[in-house]
Amino acid sequence: MKERNDLISRQMMSLPLFMGMSGNDIRQLLSDHTVAYHVLTDGKVVAKADTPCDGLIFLVRGQMLISATPDDRSYTIEELLIGPGVVQPERLFGISPRYTRTFTTKGRCAVMFIAKSDVVKISSSYEIFRLNLLNTVSTQAQRMARVQWRHVADSRRARIINFIGSRCLLMTGSKTVRIKKQRLAQQLNDSPRGIAAELRSMAEDGLVTLKRETIEVAALEQLLKS
Repeated sequence: MKERNDLISRQMMSLPLFMGMSGNDIRQLLSDHTVAYHVLTDGKVVAKADTPCDGLIFLVRGQMLISATPDDRSYTIEELLIGPGVVQPERLFGISPRYTRTFTTKGRCAVMFIAKSDVVKISSSYEIFRLNLLNTVSTQAQRMARVQWRHVADSRRARIINFIGSRCLLMTGSKTVRIKKQRLAQQLNDSPRGIAAELRSMAEDGLVTLKRETIEVAALEQLLKS
């Protein structure tokens, strides 16, 4: 048990919400609270969209595929979460404590879970954890507020880029958008022919890669700068 807790404590120190906590603090936390630690294989659903968020899920090591779809299921946007990280901490409290995306392991992953009741107790006992959690949630809220007021140039390319960027959870990394050109045209109030031509132009400029009903973005941060 001691060796297991020592391993977990070392890995916890690399997680954003535990940054600044001492090794003694984390070892004491492990002795006072329940922390579930699992190593999962590829393809395991860790959190599913529209299900209750009843605790904090940490990706300690590995990668997770993040998948989001609108209510009509007409398209899907996929992203990659690379550990260490935490799964939608902003969904833990508030009026709608449910996940908005599905998180699935991609390869072998180490995952940690702390129930909401223990998160509350840890926040009360450790100021650094509480501040880290508040900073994380506040940053996400501020970023989402900025998206609504961001100026989008009146060009077809800018509207396509904004469509992708405004629907992503992470503002960096690779993205895969599975959508029919007709549906994208409807979303942008444009013609399918015009959208198809602009996508081809973006592919020629190296901004995206096109496959059947799929738009692949190698690095969203580069696309947003274009």
